[in-house]
Amino acid sequence: MAGLAEVQAQPQMADQIDVPTAVSRETEQTRKNVLQTLALRDGLAGVLTKQGKYDEAEQMLRQTLETRENVLFQGRKDPEVMGTLNNLAGVLNQQDRLAEAEAINREILESSQQVMGAEHPDTVTIMNNLAEVWARLGKYDEAVRLHRQTLNIKERVHGKEHPDTLAGMSNLADVLARQGKFDVAEKMNEQVLASRKKVLRAQHPAIVSSMNNLASVLSRQGKDKEAEVLYRQCIDLSESQAQRLTPLGNLAVLLKKQRRYDESEGMYSEAVELARMIWSPKDPRRLSSMREYAEVLMYQGRYEKAEVLHREMLEMAEAQTAEHAESVV
Repeated sequence: MAGLAEVQAQPQMADQIDVPTAVSRETEQTRKNVLQTLALRDGLAGVLTKQGKYDEAEQMLRQTLETRENVLFQGRKDPEVMGTLNNLAGVLNQQDRLAEAEAINREILESSQQVMGAEHPDTVTIMNNLAEVWARLGKYDEAVRLHRQTLNIKERVHGKEHPDTLAGMSNLADVLARQGKFDVAEKMNEQVLASRKKVLRAQHPAIVSSMNNLASVLSRQGKDKEAEVLYRQCIDLSESQAQRLTPLGNLAVLLKKQRRYDESEGMYSEAVELARMIWSPKDPRRLSSMREYAEVLMYQGRYEKAEVLHREMLEMAEAQTAEHAESVV
């Protein structure tokens, strides 16, 4: 049509290309690709941690952290770096390397409060993780204080019956029980269980977890019959082997305490087999379950079977010691 010139693409000469812009775009795309890869590595490390593959998860997280800091030059207060550090602290916690986990959680909590804000969900998660480490270190007063802070934030933000709030209440009840404040812990666990039953199906993992926690508090108060009923319900309601393992082990302990060794031995036998399937040889919970089982066998006078277990435990411990010595060298 008259008055309109037809525009045709023309090849650019080399001196017409904006080289810095082209390089910048390529560099930015490369950075995005690397960040995506690192995020996937973080995710895989989380899956490995859930499976008890702590060494592989730790190695992957440390490599990710090194790339973030030394290749991408992300600072320690970068949210993505803090995420990787949080995951690393979780792996260390699972390995009972509590001092290392505490140091990392302290660092990222301070950073997250400054960068994200005191009530940001990531900050609250880190607060909960640090409180858990403190509880395992026996720093119960500090753990209770931090759990109360997180619970207050969750109640204010989400309401009293939100799943996150109930999880926070359950965590607080656990530490109160460790302090011997069983009456308060029992009431709190009953409240969590009642609230969860309103909105969740009977077999939901959160329901089973609440029942197990309540049973544990009842058992520690000597209310063994009530605790046993709840533990057996937990076992029946469990939908996975991993979910079944915790109440199964707890019931075995309860039966052993009552000197019902034959029943306890059957529970321990199954629990140890599940532990072998679910937890790595380096998971401290696996060794603990085997030690408990061997003790029951000794009470029964089944020394040969107890010997087999003790030899397996010794082999596991010696392998870990040798590996640690090699890493130090």
